[in-house]
Amino acid sequence: MSETKFTPGPWVISNSGSAYMEGTIILTSDGYREIAGVWQDEDAHLIAAAPELYEALNDLLNDCINFDGGKLTDIFMVKASRALAKARGEV
Repeated sequence: MSETKFTPGPWVISNSGSAYMEGTIILTSDGYREIAGVWQDEDAHLIAAAPELYEALNDLLNDCINFDGGKLTDIFMVKASRALAKARGEV
């Protein structure tokens, strides 16, 4: 599987907005870089969790593949593989 190209987590939520946008923003944990601006808190929580969700799904899929002899035989494994490829910009 390819290396990720997105900004490493953890990401945090800030309700301060930025100079060009009112609302909630997602920042790197050091507050140095804005990741996204959103209007809905529910979206902010999902986006902020993205790095950890990616890592957890990737680890789970790798464990399943290793257990299954390297085959993507289960529909859930195929869906997980496609979601990770999408996150990496491969599809």
